[in-house]
Amino acid sequence: MQATVGSGGGGTVSVSPASPDGFYTQGTLVSITATPAAGFAFLRWDAAGSTSALTADRANPAVFTVNTPNLPYIADFTRAAFATISSNIPALKATVDGQLTYLPAGFAWAAGSTHTIKIQDASSPRAQPGCPTATCFRTGANGGATTQTITAAAASTTIGATWKRQFLVSDADPLPGLSGFNGGMITMSPLSKWSIRRCGRLSNCTKS
Repeated sequence: MQATVGSGGGGTVSVSPASPDGFYTQGTLVSITATPAAGFAFLRWDAAGSTSALTADRANPAVFTVNTPNLPYIADFTRAAFATISSNIPALKATVDGQLTYLPAGFAWAAGSTHTIKIQDASSPRAQPGCPTATCFRTGANGGATTQTITAAAASTTIGATWKRQFLVSDADPLPGLSGFNGGMITMSPLSKWSIRRCGRLSNCTKS
């Protein structure tokens, strides 16, 4: 694993636990921290490192379990104002000017320039046994459209994106006995198209 500072400098990168040769045993939990120098701010882990599938672009520290070889984490720092595209659920995908990014992510744009943001994870595959959660895009900047064009401001700004998380609630009657009956039935309220319940929503399960 390689953890370095981008060509523009502006800070340092540290890894915990430290490794004398950059190798880690599979399954090791690693934390990588980017620390900006005076006058700089951490912008993102460089997309050229192709590491964002494990952690969000602006995750700092970036914490993950080592199960993949050749992981370069390249920290970019900036003195300029920058835009942050935030997310209430980390590491969901969007494209920004055609570049895939894992939110939250940061961009140092020239003031007045325009940029296109397209949410990729507008909805995840519906939950099912073995994959009991799902996400669904709710709102973003400028009214919540999944694709929108924004104009960069002169000061640092945050562009919010929010999703709702859903959980699978499974209900199943036991197999019939020798008599052909299982003795009752299960009903759920409120009803859901796929037996998915929103995070924080009360569900009532009744057996009769």
